[in-house]
Amino acid sequence: MSSGWPRPGLGTTAAYQVSGIPYVTSSGDGECTATGNVIQIKFPRVTRWFEVAVSGSAATTGNLRIGFTENGVNSLGAVTSSVYTGVINEFDNQVWVNAEPYPTSAEQWAGHKNYFVVGSNAGGTSGAAGVRGTSTGRLELACTDLFLRADDAEAVGFTIIAGLTNIPRSALNITGSAGYHGVG
Repeated sequence: MSSGWPRPGLGTTAAYQVSGIPYVTSSGDGECTATGNVIQIKFPRVTRWFEVAVSGSAATTGNLRIGFTENGVNSLGAVTSSVYTGVINEFDNQVWVNAEPYPTSAEQWAGHKNYFVVGSNAGGTSGAAGVRGTSTGRLELACTDLFLRADDAEAVGFTIIAGLTNIPRSALNITGSAGYHGVG
């Protein structure tokens, strides 16, 4: 009998089959601005899923940028999000893909947008503080950090709810330089 049980990791199916550990956080009203004020949310573990909503008194007019790196949410240093074609190589019963063509340095710094925007609740009923605006809906994505900022001049707030796995943060490092294309 083995005494070395496997630790939870990204390839552990069971970590994603169980209900997520709850995580909720909200900002102050209008905390996200478009003037370089990037807010980083550091989840204590890898997410199973998450949802982000615009909130606060500006929820009826402000838009919120959401990305997985600070460079991504600021449109800096992004690697083009095109899908690369590759060649499958077989050697010693191992298969890997060479992703070619790799983007040139000009493409990497061309101002590609590696974020998405949650739109305002324009035409909504109430803009009172704490009122939830539009949301992303539930996104089944594994990540350890979210980066948020306003998409336009209107400052906005946010509310995040997530289901966390038992997988430690150290198991996932999402950066453009680590080979994750499309995150910045």
